[in-house]
Amino acid sequence: MFDEEQAAAELPTLRAIASTDIHNLVFHLGGDVRIIPAILNGSS
Repeated sequence: MFDEEQAAAELPTLRAIASTDIHNLVFHLGGDVRIIPAILNGSS
């Protein structure tokens, strides 16, 4: 458990982990970024 200050300090690390996980997921699905709605920016 983190307090608010510790959580803020860990945010860059958590973002890097999430980014890597998304990258690996897209790679395993053959590069199909449509699985990530935020990347589509409202278009399909």
